[in-house]
Amino acid sequence: MKEKWSAGYDYKFAGDAETQSETFGSAIQMSYVAIFLVFSVLVLQFGSFTQPIIIMLSIPFAFIGTFGGFSLLQIPLSFPAMIGIISLVGIVVNDAIVMVETMTMASGKWNESATGSRWGCCRQIAPHFNYQYRHYCGFNSLTN
Repeated sequence: MKEKWSAGYDYKFAGDAETQSETFGSAIQMSYVAIFLVFSVLVLQFGSFTQPIIIMLSIPFAFIGTFGGFSLLQIPLSFPAMIGIISLVGIVVNDAIVMVETMTMASGKWNESATGSRWGCCRQIAPHFNYQYRHYCGFNSLTN
């Protein structure tokens, strides 16, 4: 591949690699914007910063599990995988909203935060697994 080029001419490798790099870059930038907008809406909805911060703290756990699974199974990071990760973040935020809301309602019922949190977790574990099973079945049918 080492050829003599005339002065003022050069070559570079482009094509799919360049397009993929641009796509990942813009998807990552838009995910930051989306996370900020979701946080803003949650602050307006809950009327405080505490509960939205708790909800947003669940997002890194989704990334840890996803990238850990990708590296364990040696799955390359592709654009469809990025779409799946963005979808996963939405599911995790939805689950966290339901869990925080249940714990908040339970804490007000008993006037004690620890008892309300335990009751909220116990009350939400069965619907949570049911919800995850439905998503697994739905996504599994898309991949087969």
